[in-house]
Amino acid sequence: GEWTLYFHNSDDRPQEARCRIALPQDGCVSRLTLWVKDTPEEAAYAATPKVKAAYKSVAVEQQRDPVLITQPAPGVVFMQCFPVPPGGVMRVRVTFTAPIPQDGNFQLPLITDRNFLIQEDQPHSLWVQARNTLSAAAKHSPSVTSADGYSVLTCKLTAGDIADGGAGFHVSRQP
Repeated sequence: GEWTLYFHNSDDRPQEARCRIALPQDGCVSRLTLWVKDTPEEAAYAATPKVKAAYKSVAVEQQRDPVLITQPAPGVVFMQCFPVPPGGVMRVRVTFTAPIPQDGNFQLPLITDRNFLIQEDQPHSLWVQARNTLSAAAKHSPSVTSADGYSVLTCKLTAGDIADGGAGFHVSRQP
């Protein structure tokens, strides 16, 4: 899955966006992308002490564009983005990989702790493609179509789905 986040800063000084993300069961972050001057740049991977030192050097001391993800516990990642420019936006994409559970019920990642607001009136969209039949809870107004042998699910999510949980989808599985 890919989760693209936009951090808006309405303040007159740079801000840091921080959050904890609970991943789906047995999930891991497999890719991290930061847009620098409207160009997507892939993150480098290293041991935690090395990336924390790089983050401090580039983000805090040089006031440039990094994003950092660390894993403080299994199934949980901590993301820091600095600087979100005054009156500006920082865009990041977190890509995660996780197996579909045996029962076919897949729970989406969840922001469990954060230092920013998630606006209810902003669009929160889910797009899933699979070879098997897909479905989602009716409260999300899902739309399922078929194309080229794939089932495609799209739906709208609320701020509560992203921060309070409950958002997910079902994949039909063969025994």
